[in-house]
Amino acid sequence: MSLLLAWLTGTLVWELVNPVSILHRGIIFVWELIALIFLFDLFVLKNGWCSRLCPVGAFYSLLGKKSLY
Repeated sequence: MSLLLAWLTGTLVWELVNPVSILHRGIIFVWELIALIFLFDLFVLKNGWCSRLCPVGAFYSLLGKKSLY
């Protein structure tokens, strides 16, 4: 099946489920994402990620607006 899919798609299909490849992509993606967030906060907008773009921060701000305290 993996050879047939590779032939049909023209890609190495089995690399999508290879644990070594998955780990490698995960490490690279996470470091790139952290670097982009850091550079965005450093050069574009101070606390831009946490105060404006982060979904967790947005959720907490909504909770804070309707807080009982």
